[in-house]
Amino acid sequence: MATTGLVLASAVLVAPALGPVVVPLAAAVTMLACAAPARTGGPTARGWWWVAAAVGTWAGGLLLWTLVWRPPFPGPVTQALAQVGPSVYLVPALWALWLLRSPDREGIVFARQILDGLIVAGSALFVAWIGLRRLDPAGGGGGAEQWVTLAVRPAAGALLTGTVLIVGLAQPAARRGPWAVGFLGVLTVTVTSWLAVAAPGPSDPLRTAPAAGWTVGVLLIGLAALLPATRRPDRSTLGGLTQDGLPYLAAAVAVAGALLGDVLHDPLLVAGGVALMLLVAGRYLLVHAERRSRTRRLERSLERRSTELGGARSHLRQTFDESPIGVVAIGPDGVILEANPAFGRLLRADPADLAGRSLPDLTAPEQDRDGSSLGATLARIRAGTDRIDPVEERYRAFDGSDVWVQQTVGVYRDPQGAATTIAVQVVDITAARAALLAQARQTRFLDATMENLDSAVIACDAGGRVILMNRPARELLQVPAAPWLPPGDWSDLQVLLAGDGRTPVEPDELPLIRALRGEDVRDAELVVGTPDGERRVLLINGRQIRDLDGDGTGPVLGAVVCMTDVTDRREAEAALVRQGLHDPLTDLANRALLRDRLTQAIARQDRQPDPFALLLLDLDGFKLVNDSLGHQAGDEVLVAIAHRFQGCLRASDTIARLGGDEFAVLLENTTGPEAVSVAEQLLTTLRRPVRVEQHAINPDASVGIALSTGRDTAESMLRNADLAMYAAKDAGKGVIEVFRAAMHDSVLQRLIMDSELRRAVEQEQFAVYYQPTFSLVTGRLCGFEALLRWRHPAKGEIPPCSFIPLAESTGLIVPLGRWVLEQACRQAARWRTLVGPTDPLLMSVNLSVRQLHDPGLTDVVLAALRDAGLEPGGLQLEITESIFDQRNEIVGVLGELHRAGVKLAIDDFGTGYSSLSRLHILPIDRVKVDRSFVELLADGNPAPLVAATISMAHSLGMQTTAEGIESADQLPLLRLYGCDDGQGYHFGRPMTASAATEVIREHLAGRRPAVTPPPFG
Repeated sequence: MATTGLVLASAVLVAPALGPVVVPLAAAVTMLACAAPARTGGPTARGWWWVAAAVGTWAGGLLLWTLVWRPPFPGPVTQALAQVGPSVYLVPALWALWLLRSPDREGIVFARQILDGLIVAGSALFVAWIGLRRLDPAGGGGGAEQWVTLAVRPAAGALLTGTVLIVGLAQPAARRGPWAVGFLGVLTVTVTSWLAVAAPGPSDPLRTAPAAGWTVGVLLIGLAALLPATRRPDRSTLGGLTQDGLPYLAAAVAVAGALLGDVLHDPLLVAGGVALMLLVAGRYLLVHAERRSRTRRLERSLERRSTELGGARSHLRQTFDESPIGVVAIGPDGVILEANPAFGRLLRADPADLAGRSLPDLTAPEQDRDGSSLGATLARIRAGTDRIDPVEERYRAFDGSDVWVQQTVGVYRDPQGAATTIAVQVVDITAARAALLAQARQTRFLDATMENLDSAVIACDAGGRVILMNRPARELLQVPAAPWLPPGDWSDLQVLLAGDGRTPVEPDELPLIRALRGEDVRDAELVVGTPDGERRVLLINGRQIRDLDGDGTGPVLGAVVCMTDVTDRREAEAALVRQGLHDPLTDLANRALLRDRLTQAIARQDRQPDPFALLLLDLDGFKLVNDSLGHQAGDEVLVAIAHRFQGCLRASDTIARLGGDEFAVLLENTTGPEAVSVAEQLLTTLRRPVRVEQHAINPDASVGIALSTGRDTAESMLRNADLAMYAAKDAGKGVIEVFRAAMHDSVLQRLIMDSELRRAVEQEQFAVYYQPTFSLVTGRLCGFEALLRWRHPAKGEIPPCSFIPLAESTGLIVPLGRWVLEQACRQAARWRTLVGPTDPLLMSVNLSVRQLHDPGLTDVVLAALRDAGLEPGGLQLEITESIFDQRNEIVGVLGELHRAGVKLAIDDFGTGYSSLSRLHILPIDRVKVDRSFVELLADGNPAPLVAATISMAHSLGMQTTAEGIESADQLPLLRLYGCDDGQGYHFGRPMTASAATEVIREHLAGRRPAVTPPPFG
């Protein structure tokens, strides 16, 4: 900008005709330069907007003045227009009022600044007028109009110069540099204007030498706008002195000018001087008032700051006292000046007692004072060091305990740099440090534990690099003690195979890498071994390791696998598998292996329909060998038979021992006739004598054969062969039977009956019928026998002989028998109420052998009697002769029941195989002669067996009852033989409870004598 001004000024001096172009151009450039800092905003933006406006109005006034200025002076109209140009200098002054007036500036300061501007401008104007008067002592050849014209322009220039100076001084000291350059430019413009006014001649000012001065002055103002503000500190004393002394300096200059210019004889100049003095006096009064206002403002500010400082001190004191962190202030020598309560609690002491003590002395006594970290820190501080890193320090509390702290030190120094106060801040880390030590000990413990585990453990980081391998793993893989090997390098040290022991494992498929990828490795098998050494089977479990964030989905840290050497276990398992599939005595296949071979044969038949057969052999009478010669001899016979069978079969056939004396043979690619032929060969081989302990054993067997049908399963083949074998057993020893569908149908019917029987129990399809018993002596009704009947919803009434044996074999007879007992007891109690105590009726209920084995039978019987309200003597339990072959426990149960008052009877006597002499050892009250013997009395034929049975029972003190009396012609001989009671269709069929009740009523009414009593004598 300065270079441009010099170039333009030189151009105007060389070519004056360029003045009308250069001066407006310089003004335009300056206005643009002032607009740049004004648009950026900030505290000086208003000032630069004012400068741009001032330059614009000055340029406009200059153009207007030069257009009408043509000496000699024109007429009044032209002179009036000529005054318009200088008058626009007042516009920048008004702009200055807007600049100086701001919301944060006091009114008295604003008024004083206006007076400063007026004093400076008036002084400059006063001097200018004196100069003009000396140039024209006669008052000017042009008269009063010329004088006014010559006086107004210097006055306006002086006003503008003074305004710029005052506004610049009002700016902060850091921003006065650009304003000083601007003031120099305005001063150049003003002086140039004075010279242009005072210089005689008819030429246009814009085409003469003043144009060069105006150009330079205007461009200096533009240069000031582009200068940056200085960063030097605000020297308020110097700034205030300059601003306060400048008006007085201007007034002194004006007075000096007046004295030198001899203005006392000019009234107008005298009046101007008096006005200037009055402005100075007024400014003095304003300055005095401003200082009083500033004093009051400073006092109020000081009071406010004092209050704020007191509050800050109180807050700092409260923070110091209530801080949870220990803080202590010490001097450079380490003596405690003050400690807060938290520091006192840390050392278990009163903070007041700590003042005056040496802080280094409070550290652990094991540390030397100068050698402790705190002592070294104080030495460094005294040497001038301010940067102190936090350290861990150990203090000894007043109760003798050690306190570990994190210690931070801050230093406060005076202006000369000497340390005055040292603030020490301590945070208790005793617990944290103990936790770290515990964690370190735990880590060492875990490391030791890991090393002493029997299982091998390997862990890797997120990149697959092995970072942990315990001792068993190192020994197993034969790697050094610090094996930081990537998994891919293991193949160079070991042979790694899959669980089958044949397939090599790629590095990416190792269990550790699979776990690292996120796979949950469970019971993976890996075979490891050196190329020429022993191979070991490893069972591996592993998983990925993640950093546990709040949701458990943190970044992957690595993976870990645990490897267990299961080589011995696998060998044992292989031996167990063989034991599980082979008979330990004969080493033949067992049932499980036979079932597997059957399944394979059935599967092969789906692909190739070759027939096969299954033979089931059960030795006949083999129990006799065990009972006579012992189980050791029996085992020797079984082993010899197994060897014989193996010699008769092909390698593709499977022979198995199913248990006991039962064998099975699976014949591949065998038709029915071929299977029968093989069975005959096996029997021929089997029947050769076997010598055991000097005894010749002649074994034989029953054989069942099941042939494949194309729709078989392993279960169906075993079932069919078993059914055929039992059919051979039923047909006699040494028989061969081939399975027929009818065999299965019979078993299936039995299964259906069992299912329906269970459903009948649940749906209460059973009912109790009652058959009467009459005395053959008196002909009166003496009791009933309770009989179970099944009323099937589809098949009708099913006889007991069809379902009682099945109920016996399935165990359903126990709940059924209990139900019958309870029903019969309740019905007997109701009938006893009907007939009265003088003529009691005896209720007979059958007991099965299965019920007699129930340990709670006695309690069940007594509970039924008690619930029904029936006396024990009103109940008779009927048992069969099979109890003679049972254990002594059953005899004990019968004894308990008999002692309780319950009567006991032998039912169907004469059909068993027991000795009659055993009757006397049982607590029996009655013998019931079976219907097969009573039938012998038909048509009056004598029956010696019946007579002998009745006579023997009477000799043992027992009563007798004849069963199955169908006709009246059987009665005379029974009476003759002395039989006590009779029961059969001749007296009444089994009937419902209501029908039996009606029979009782008829009997009580005497309308129905069931038996005609014999004649007297």
